[in-house]
Amino acid sequence: MAPTKNRVSSFSRSLSAATSSRSPGLKYGPNGTMFKSPGIPDLDKILGGGISLGIVMVMEDAEAPHQMLLLRNFISQGLVHGQPLLYASPSKESRGFLGTLPSPGSPKDDKSRNHDINQWQEDLRIAWQYKKYMGDRVSNIRA
Repeated sequence: MAPTKNRVSSFSRSLSAATSSRSPGLKYGPNGTMFKSPGIPDLDKILGGGISLGIVMVMEDAEAPHQMLLLRNFISQGLVHGQPLLYASPSKESRGFLGTLPSPGSPKDDKSRNHDINQWQEDLRIAWQYKKYMGDRVSNIRA
C-alpha cells in the first residue's frame, strides 16, 4: 500500500482576524470591512450597514447644515461605545460644540410611565365631560 500524503492547500485562513476581540459599536461587513453606525438608523440602511472605517469625510455646506447632525450623532455613538475620538476645530472653544452632543437615551421608569397613563386618562375624562356639557355645539364646530 502506498503511503498517504498530507494534502497541503494554498489557501490558509488568517486566524488573527477571526480571534481578535470585537470592538464595541463596530460591525464586520463583507471582505473584513468594519462599519460604524452614524447613530441614525435610516442612514445605516441607506449606507448598507454604516460608515466604513477609515474613509469618513464630511464636507460642510453653509446652506444645508445637516453635516452637524451627522457629526454629533457619529461622535456620540463613539463615546457611548468607548471608542477613541479626536475632535479638531478652528474654534478656540470646543465646549460649545461638544455641549450640544445628544445624550444616551434612558428607558423611562415605571413611576413616570404610570404618571403618563394617569394624565392620559384624566385628559380623556375631561374631554368626555366637555362633550357631555357642550352637546351638539362640539360636533358643529368640527364640521
